[in-house]
Amino acid sequence: MVYRVCFGICVRCCRKLLTIVLFAVNRSLRKKRLHLVINTAFADLMLGTVSLPLYTHYLGYRFGLWKGDRPMSIDIFYAIVDTFFLQASLISAAFISGEVLRYLLAF
Repeated sequence: MVYRVCFGICVRCCRKLLTIVLFAVNRSLRKKRLHLVINTAFADLMLGTVSLPLYTHYLGYRFGLWKGDRPMSIDIFYAIVDTFFLQASLISAAFISGEVLRYLLAF
């Protein structure tokens, strides 16, 4: 079970990192309309590299896989990071949807 979660986190991060690298390397993709896609990819990359491991750590304590005290600072850090990058990803997705709607209504 743990290996599947770790594999899923790695696959998700590699996909988003590949998107960002492709955007950085390929000059023809550097258009203004694709900046929101890169912003979403970066926010999802941060969710996958920072927030998902912290959530896995939280679930381990919640279900009794790890013993001992859990520091409150990790909970606060997780809440801040998760909320910030999740909101960034959702706002980017909303702006992309609005941009697509604008182009559809223009035709």
